[in-house]
Amino acid sequence: MIFRSDRKEKDRLQLYVINVDGTGEKALTDNDKWIYWAPYWYKDSKHIIYTAADHSDEKARPNYDLYWMNIETKETTRITYAPGSDVLPVFSPDYTKIMWTTNRDGRSPTQLYMADFILPKSVKNNAPSK
Repeated sequence: MIFRSDRKEKDRLQLYVINVDGTGEKALTDNDKWIYWAPYWYKDSKHIIYTAADHSDEKARPNYDLYWMNIETKETTRITYAPGSDVLPVFSPDYTKIMWTTNRDGRSPTQLYMADFILPKSVKNNAPSK
């Protein structure tokens, strides 16, 4: 299972994994300047997509983007680079598409975006076979 928690500091959400029997809990993130949330498993159970933003500047509005992580190595790849908020990513049932919620200019009504999902270059060589 994967979840988010603010165990270390109120409202500073971090990502964790744990076995379904409650053993083997492991923190995937540990950065008190960033907020992490909305993790979603990829079909290989070794990668996740999630939302994150840098909250180190308390006066600036954070820019939430989508990130990809190998949960074994914790290697991350940024997926989106748009201003505003890209949040709540999910995969299509066949894992060929990704859908997320966005307000690209930071103020407009929130929209749903969908795109073809292509494995980040950092994991293409280790991609599971279909």
